[in-house]
Amino acid sequence: MHLYYTFHFMQPHRDLSFRNIIGQMLSFSNYSKNYLDGKVDLGKWEMAEARVVVVVVVVVVVVVVVVVVVVVVVVVVVVVVVVVVVVVVVVVVVVVVVVVVVVVVVVVVVVVVVVVVVVVVVVVVVVVVVVVVVVVVVVVVVVVVVVVVVVVVVVVVVVVVVVVVV
Repeated sequence: MHLYYTFHFMQPHRDLSFRNIIGQMLSFSNYSKNYLDGKVDLGKWEMAEARVVVVVVVVVVVVVVVVVVVVVVVVVVVVVVVVVVVVVVVVVVVVVVVVVVVVVVVVVVVVVVVVVVVVVVVVVVVVVVVVVVVVVVVVVVVVVVVVVVVVVVVVVVVVVVVVVVV
């Protein structure tokens, strides 16, 4: 069987039906087996056709490898982009949460400090008012006592003087 007939389906005037192509592939398989067994002597046309087959196979393999490499590179780039986007989103969310927590803590601390200052001021004012009231009451009592004592002493002295003189 001639190698030429094996690939004649590639020529435009040949039958391109599925059955014919499968048959030609099987013929090529038998031809290759006979060639490997040493039963076929390739002439120059057969060698030229065999070289064409090898070139076609090499081109197909190279195209498949290039396509696989391109697909792998695209998948890796997409995965890297997705990972970078996820990391950026997570970092932004963490930063926003930390900022919100810090703001809330600062507001709570400020409110607590203001409340403590107001309570301290109120307590100090109340203590000062109480102390002033007590001091005023004590001063008034002392003044009243002194005035009463002075009046009593004056009355006693006047009575004694009047009794002694009269």
